[in-house]
Amino acid sequence: MKEELNKLKNIIDISRIHFYKPIQIAEILYMYRSGKLSSLADREKIRKESKKWRDKITIGFINSKCSSSAKFQDDLFSNTAIPYDVLDVLAEFNNQHNGILEAYVYDRFIKKHDQLRNALQVSRNGEFNVETFVDSFTEESGLKRSTDKIYEIIIYALFESLVSTLKVEHKVSLTNTNKEIIKEFGSFADLVLGLNESNDFQSIDSAHFFRAGITNAADRGIDLYANSGHVVQVKHVDLDSKILSSIGNSVSSNKIIIICKSFQKNTIHNVLSQLGFGNRIQSIITFEEVYEWYRIAFTGRYSDTLSPMILAMIQEQILLEFPILDNDDFNSFYDQRGYSNLDLDNLNL
Repeated sequence: MKEELNKLKNIIDISRIHFYKPIQIAEILYMYRSGKLSSLADREKIRKESKKWRDKITIGFINSKCSSSAKFQDDLFSNTAIPYDVLDVLAEFNNQHNGILEAYVYDRFIKKHDQLRNALQVSRNGEFNVETFVDSFTEESGLKRSTDKIYEIIIYALFESLVSTLKVEHKVSLTNTNKEIIKEFGSFADLVLGLNESNDFQSIDSAHFFRAGITNAADRGIDLYANSGHVVQVKHVDLDSKILSSIGNSVSSNKIIIICKSFQKNTIHNVLSQLGFGNRIQSIITFEEVYEWYRIAFTGRYSDTLSPMILAMIQEQILLEFPILDNDDFNSFYDQRGYSNLDLDNLNL
């Protein structure tokens, strides 16, 4: 039994904060224990239906469902995760102990979010330090796999606050003087570009940055983008040649901004130049430069304006990324299923 329990523990330990795979196992165990699933013999039914059970839970608590490939999701039942024979053993143990393994999964789930809640509280601290904030994720095992999102959030909050405070604008105008082509494609200019006779075929808009996706399953090559055409890639992990080549291949913009570790700046520049992408890279910024801009924003002449704006954006984005932090329904769910009455210490995990 110890081996099977350790397999469950391992799935939990390596899970991102969204907990898709552990929750899928927990819901199979719950459905079987409650009689809603009469047998574990129909493996195909379990494989298909358990995804729906999992999604119902995750949509309710974190406003998200797993969007990974079918192959990745089905890997849950591989020999290196929770194969069906192990699931059978876990299910019987769970039934004998009134749902204790379900409770264990959800207890670990909320504890991981409690760690995140503590990190969120750091962002509400008047003595906010961005490096300390990032370290609270990189040094905490329960949050380490969410570090990429935190880097995106702190860079988004800084960039958007700065372009707003600097009152950056970008201009789009139609300069072709050929009236015939303007007449022929006037609807395109109006509907796609917002240019028409009423604005003299030009528009001036405030510049803004946007995050490319919330709780996205995989890196699509863009972390932030701006309405000026700039795209930002945040690379906080060590980069190999395969990742470096994907930087240029995955993004068609010619205004790419890369943010990386300082010791990799020259390598990135050299490799991308050799691959022919150098003319599409606007700049390569190091995290040290980002941290210095944060220091100026929080201690400089305009800190009274910038620091509350940046912190508000960090808090807003964390809650968008991890909505369970603003959801009061989990405790009721935990109590209604009877998990509060179980002693998890008996598992010795």
